[in-house]
Amino acid sequence: MSSSGKHGYVKMHWYGVEFGMDKYLIGKLSGGIGAVGGVSGLAAAMGATGPAAPVVGAVAGLLVAQMYVCQHENGWSILYAVGVPPYGAVVCNPFG
Repeated sequence: MSSSGKHGYVKMHWYGVEFGMDKYLIGKLSGGIGAVGGVSGLAAAMGATGPAAPVVGAVAGLLVAQMYVCQHENGWSILYAVGVPPYGAVVCNPFG
């Protein structure tokens, strides 16, 4: 299952969940989750619908904490919540 929005996407994989955020969304999130309208605003900007929406909520704090470390040259940040819910680890490949 995958879903995408104007500023990001969410993809479900066998190993966990992949989250993509563009430079615009990362800039908004630098002001905190409240800057995008809370967790529901973040989920909407990433196009997370159905079962993906609560997953975004569950890892929102981890996504914000790592978005700059994982940002690629093109401005996108790709993060992976690995394992099964509740996701305790969010990882990335900072080198793209």
